[in-house]
Amino acid sequence: MSMNMSMNMNMSSAGNSNSNSAVQDELKVLDERASEAYSLGVYEDALESYRERVELATANGQPDEVASSHKSMGLILHDKGEWEASLNELEQALRIQMKLQSTSASASGSASGSGSGSG
Repeated sequence: MSMNMSMNMNMSSAGNSNSNSAVQDELKVLDERASEAYSLGVYEDALESYRERVELATANGQPDEVASSHKSMGLILHDKGEWEASLNELEQALRIQMKLQSTSASASGSASGSGSGSG
């Protein structure tokens, strides 16, 4: 299993590009720290780095990063044999992703202006 999780570097908010860039940098550092700890078999350190990522991403409105971190924690917990905790993390990641998909689909659906009439 590869713990080298790819980062979505969305820099869409033009007014906050410097702070957004700093947040993205910190998220990347935490991801790299977690990946290194995982590769060394230091699972608790990896989990702690992902918990920090969840807090940072949540505080900065980046649900895709929150979901990615929960998924990574779920995979680590699976490797540790902590099945219930693993399932909880993976379900949390899935709920966030489904919500993001739903929000994205409804936004594109309302933008298309499909007029359906009944009669």
